Amino acid sequence: MKKLSLFLMILFMCPGIFAQEKTEEEVNTGQDFTKPLSRFDIRYKYQQTTGNYDTSLMTFRLDKPFKLDSGWQLSTRFDLPLVRSNVPSLDNPNGDYETGAGDGLAQFLFITPPQGRFAYGFGAQLLFPTASQDQMGTGKYQLAPTVGGIYYPQSWSKGSFFGLLLRDFFDYAGDDDRTDIHEMSIQPLFNYNLPEYWFVGINPDIRVNWEQDNDLFVPFNMTLGKLLNKTTVASVEFNTPIVNDYDRYDWEIEFRIGFFF
Repeated sequence: MKKLSLFLMILFMCPGIFAQEKTEEEVNTGQDFTKPLSRFDIRYKYQQTTGNYDTSLMTFRLDKPFKLDSGWQLSTRFDLPLVRSNVPSLDNPNGDYETGAGDGLAQFLFITPPQGRFAYGFGAQLLFPTASQDQMGTGKYQLAPTVGGIYYPQSWSKGSFFGLLLRDFFDYAGDDDRTDIHEMSIQPLFNYNLPEYWFVGINPDIRVNWEQDNDLFVPFNMTLGKLLNKTTVASVEFNTPIVNDYDRYDWEIEFRIGFFF
């Protein structure tokens, strides 16, 4: 009887023990842009801006990497956002809630082969003025050259990293009546893998607006997520400005679920 009780106790504890051991393995939760995965995301973001206007975005995202020669990879991404907003514009002078398409996005990044504890990527994002109403997009074609790097500290849990991602957004065509765009995005990257496949991240998207006297926007950022199983990841991200020289938003929260394939 004592042996049976001991066996049942060990059996009960095993899932936690095995989960702890697995988190010590190299687990790709999909947060590292230098280790792209084939995945499909559904992302819901709620955002409040000055004047108590709010915007809801439902974004469908597809990521697909391709292996190239000599260990290089080409990481591709395509975003299709749907927007519901009461922000006033020429298309919505009364500030009514309207629903439609947002601006589309395509991303192409070349990822270098691993360089010891470092990894690098470079490429560009393209944004297209596909928004169905003015308040749902910028009205501009944009290009954002991109470069970034990752470092994996030896003393951290496997798969954890910190790094930096830089993008320079500028418009090159579109509606002449809409505001010109030239912004630098500076994004420090921090991701730490916790037991039981949880992870925490701090990845603020800092902006410098070259078109508005180099005004600065610095948000507080926090991400918490979990790898639910081998093919599903879920996370929530919160942002609110610390430095707000020009209005982007008062606060925003985004819920994500991603499916690997």
